[in-house]
Amino acid sequence: MIDVSRLLLYIHAHPAGFVQDLSASANYVVTRIEVGLNPRGLTISNDGHRLFVANRLDDTISVIDTRTNKVTATIKLDGPKNISTLRHGEQTFYTAHYSFQGQIGCANCHIDSTFDGIT
Repeated sequence: MIDVSRLLLYIHAHPAGFVQDLSASANYVVTRIEVGLNPRGLTISNDGHRLFVANRLDDTISVIDTRTNKVTATIKLDGPKNISTLRHGEQTFYTAHYSFQGQIGCANCHIDSTFDGIT
């Protein structure tokens, strides 16, 4: 979750070169909410109290309470029961768990990479 006011203050205080600083996000990211694998889509309820996150690589939808910033439910979709080697490789390719501050995965540079034989 990003505090937009803090982000704007940081950008104005560091007008040049802050995009190269991987630690910059510590100044405006206020919390991280663990959701499923490869979150790809968001929608918010009409009342603004629930954020729904579509997690492509584990076939789930995370439901986040926007007042507490906590996942309150995970809806399982009818995805594959057994994870193939190819699917597991794609899950690894898209995760940010192995990177500095958990910010980026291989797929951040290889945008929308899919089953191309490399993953």
